[in-house]
Amino acid sequence: MIIFLTLFAGLVVILPLLAKKRIQCGLFCPFGAFQSFTNKISPFEVRVDKDLCVKCRKCITVCPTFSMSEESLDKGKARMTCIKCGKCIDNCPKGALSFHIKGTSLGDDRTAQRLLFLFPAFLFLSTMAGGNIQSAIVRIIGLFTTGSLLTH
Repeated sequence: MIIFLTLFAGLVVILPLLAKKRIQCGLFCPFGAFQSFTNKISPFEVRVDKDLCVKCRKCITVCPTFSMSEESLDKGKARMTCIKCGKCIDNCPKGALSFHIKGTSLGDDRTAQRLLFLFPAFLFLSTMAGGNIQSAIVRIIGLFTTGSLLTH
């Protein structure tokens, strides 16, 4: 039992504090495999413009899922484990990284690419959360009218 607790503390508490990344999520969590699957079917990816990239490694440093590496910079795109959080894009001093639609060439209009990513993502999120919000509103109205949070 002590060995398990020591291993747990080392992998889940101490290692992430030292590395400033969630290492257990990127390397051990089975949800990472699910995220890799969703990355396969996603029409978007993070692309690297090799002409603008100066290999400063800031994107590699801030990536919480280890999806950016020297290899991914050379290939021109993030690894399959990328969750598209945008931290690498925001921290790139030269603007070499961008959200991109798979199968299209790199363009100059990075704002349009980001909007093309964010709009469907927002629609998906609002669709998924819509049922929960509606249920919450019904419960709040029920609380004020009947005094109970439970719906009948």
